[in-house]
Amino acid sequence: MSAPDLSCFDEIIGLYNGDCPCYDCDFGASASGLYISDLLEPKLIDSLLNCDQGASICDLMEIVRELAIRNFISDANALLMKQAKLKRSNFKGGIGRSVVD
Repeated sequence: MSAPDLSCFDEIIGLYNGDCPCYDCDFGASASGLYISDLLEPKLIDSLLNCDQGASICDLMEIVRELAIRNFISDANALLMKQAKLKRSNFKGGIGRSVVD
């Protein structure tokens, strides 16, 4: 069984809703309208978006986006499982018969 394709979540959360001339980072679009910068305090964003940081901030923001997407998928699955009920109960038992020599 292969892993499910989760590429539809790649742009669900954006990084920064603004323009930063210091970096060549792809801050990305947000399909949901949610940006990580909206969740952080402005002082923290200003300290992170310091032009002296260089490309390391781009790597950090990508890691943060990946974590945010994983958390979103996990939370969405948990909420769906609260609402969805299994049609059949889980099987408890054995299949076939034991052969004793």
